[in-house]
Order: sequence, then C-alpha cells, then structure tokens
Amino acid sequence: MDPRWHRVVLLLFLAVLTAMSADSAVAPRRGPQLAAESDDKLARKRAHANHRRSLKQTNAHRRSHSNVGLRHVEELPAPSYTHASRIFDYLWLGDRTAARDTQWLRDTGITHLITVATHDEFAHPNDTAPNQQPAQTESAADEVVSEVSVEMNAVQDLMETQTSAEEPRSSQELDLPGGGTVASLDHGPDIFRVPILDDGLHHIRPHARQVFDLIESISRSSDCKVLVHCVEGKSRSPTFVIAYLMVEKQWTLSQAFDFVKQRRPQIQPRFQFFDQLLQLERELYEDRPNTMRHEDNYVPIILPF
Repeated sequence: MDPRWHRVVLLLFLAVLTAMSADSAVAPRRGPQLAAESDDKLARKRAHANHRRSLKQTNAHRRSHSNVGLRHVEELPAPSYTHASRIFDYLWLGDRTAARDTQWLRDTGITHLITVATHDEFAHPNDTAPNQQPAQTESAADEVVSEVSVEMNAVQDLMETQTSAEEPRSSQELDLPGGGTVASLDHGPDIFRVPILDDGLHHIRPHARQVFDLIESISRSSDCKVLVHCVEGKSRSPTFVIAYLMVEKQWTLSQAFDFVKQRRPQIQPRFQFFDQLLQLERELYEDRPNTMRHEDNYVPIILPF
C-alpha cells in the first residue's frame, strides 16, 4: 500500500479519537442541565395528564349526580304556552307576558307572583304600588345576609286570604325585610316583588331566604301556585328557581340547571348571577368541585355575514 494512504488513515483515526474525547469532556458538564430539562418535561406531562384525569372525573361526577337527581323526575312534554314553563305543579317560571295574562293565570290557578323586577320594568294591571328602588348591590349583600328572614305571619295571612271568602282585598303592599314587598291585589294574584335589575350589579342573597320560604309555603298548600318571573324569564327568575332547587331540594348546580333547562330551554342566567350560583354550590358542597363551569351556561352568538 502506498505510504501516503497509511498517513491519511492515521490522520482520520486521530481525528475520530479527538472528537470522541471532546464529547466525553462536554458530556459531564451538560449532564445536570439535560437532566433538569428532562425532569421539567416529565413534570409538565404529568401535570397535563392529571388535569385531563381531573376533567374526566368532574364530568363523570356531574353525569352521575345529574342522573341520580333526575331519576325520579317526571318527564314533561313540550309546553304549548311559551311564556311560562311548569317546574312543579305548584311552581311555574316565566316572563312578564305570562304575569300579565290574566286569563292564563286564572286557568292555571296561579295565586302568587314572585316578580324579580322593578316596578318600572313590570307593573301588574292591578298593581298601583309606588316605584321600587333596586335592592342592595353585591358589595352590600354580605352585610345583610344574616339579617334577612321572611315574615311568615304575613305570608300565612296571604295564604289564608286566597282560600277565604272575605271582602275584596286592597292594593296595599306589605313591606318585608331585605327590600322585598308583598302586594295583595284586587281580583288577582298576590305579588311578592324582588326589585333587582339584570345589570350584573345586584345579588340574590338578600332576597333568597324570603323567596324560598314563600315557595315552600305555597308547595304545602293544595290551593296555591306561584309564578316566578322577570322580564324575559331568562336570567333573574331562573337564577332564583335554580337556587331554590339547590337549597331546598339539595340538588347540585348541574342537577338544578339541567332540570330547569329541560323545561325552559331559553334560560341563560347573566354571568354574574351564574357566578353566584357557582358560589352557592361551593358553600353547599365544600368537599366537592363545582359541577358546572361558566362555559356550560354560555350560548355562542353566531352573527350572519
């Protein structure tokens, strides 16, 4: 073999040895960095996997509880009257059109109205009460929560007047704590007014106990029915009905929401009201995650182009 080829092979062999020694010298220095990067990637993968597992468990928990809650619930056909929806035989949910429909009120047997609106937004044809100012905002709500209680004697008097054959009732309103009022109307349902606006600034807490106790009192009477309504029957009044089911029926938010949504598909509580329902569920079930998220209440608006 030509001696020049021997020299070339030797040079190549020395170059390979030099490269290998250089890599072995750099590897110890990069070892800790590569290990840290590997640990970081592994931690991210584990966190992602745990998050997906948590979402699956939450969804499974929601489905299982929803099934338990609705297992014994009567399935209702689609209503023919779109302005109000039957929740229970004694409890209806609707809008102001239903509250003004005297013929429907009479045919359905509605004896009480829970009006979640100011007097400027809704005034019953027989309601001559002065304008009501909006109730406390959310910032002041917590200060009055502990002081709110319903006057059961006044409610009981209203229940008795429905079944007694006394002289026609006056239109005078009875003040109740927390800003609500009950009005006895001539030849019409009794009105309990919750004067809050659908502006995201008001809280349901100051009025919740009153509304719940009134509905519960009506549920125990075979002669009384109540319509809970706001202006459109989509935000304020459904919020109170859902909260009532959560507190009095001990349902989760998903159970109550799905139950009402099934009977009145157009409901969509305002973001702030839905947030109050989420907070209520956290208070009722401290050891459980929320069964719903804001996204579950969100209905995307598709604009035509």
